[in-house]
Amino acid sequence: MSNRRVLQSAIRAHASVSIASRSRLKAFTIIELLLVMTLMVLISGLIIFNVESFLSGLGERPLPDILKIAVRESRFQSASIKEPVLLTFDTKTSKFLVLGERMNEIISFETGYKSDDPDVDVTFYKILPARGISAKRLNDFSRKEISHVTFHPDRSSTPFFVSLKYDNSESVHRFDPFSNAELSTTGI
Repeated sequence: MSNRRVLQSAIRAHASVSIASRSRLKAFTIIELLLVMTLMVLISGLIIFNVESFLSGLGERPLPDILKIAVRESRFQSASIKEPVLLTFDTKTSKFLVLGERMNEIISFETGYKSDDPDVDVTFYKILPARGISAKRLNDFSRKEISHVTFHPDRSSTPFFVSLKYDNSESVHRFDPFSNAELSTTGI
């Protein structure tokens, strides 16, 4: 009988050990769960922070940079579609617009300003032949205000400069009519 008891207790001990080892193999420890949850929180925090900073950075380009991008894109679009395109500033939407010959919108550039913002004034000027593009100051220009700048398929444009007034800042940006590179920037 004692052998029987020993055998039964051995069977019970084996059964409890195998149940414990089986449950241990099928489950995670609390430390493993905490470690995984901590890593998930850290990774999600980094992702959320990066997405928020990316989204907040949209539309925060300075107005002169947006103008340069619009000029470059106008030149490119004109050469691509092989017809003149127009660059203008829509005061109602506060966007730079690239328009086709039939006044159809090809592309627009958000400035980050509200529609009809009175603090933003973009004026295009045609440089007249009297003094030409070599003038150094705003007062030296022989100019005529125009509503848009025309870019031709041969990648040339009307000789022009743009006066920007925004956020209590004023600047004048002159562009080369053949390369459309910015020749100078002048604070007024």
